[in-house]
Amino acid sequence: MGLVEEFLEKHRIGEPIFLKLFELKKDKLIEVLKKVLASYPRPMDIFEDGTPRVTKITEDDVPDKIFVACYDVIVITSTGIRFKPEHKNEERVLDFNEFFTLGDMI
Repeated sequence: MGLVEEFLEKHRIGEPIFLKLFELKKDKLIEVLKKVLASYPRPMDIFEDGTPRVTKITEDDVPDKIFVACYDVIVITSTGIRFKPEHKNEERVLDFNEFFTLGDMI
């Protein structure tokens, strides 16, 4: 499978998860992210520094990205969740794949 096909497959699997997250109100989104990221200490720091700012980006009326920021940034797209510390390189935290589910978190 080529890179384009691999990306399209990741997008196909992750898009329904991303769209569910995109539809959530700020407080519920933060609550769900705290559960999803509980075993990842670095992104969890965002929630301890106060109430983060949530920005939802659409492109041509199609949901594209969610940013959760308080100095550091959590970036959510259809392929997964990335963490961008304020002064370091971005890192992938979690992929939305066939094994990932939001279950009863929503």
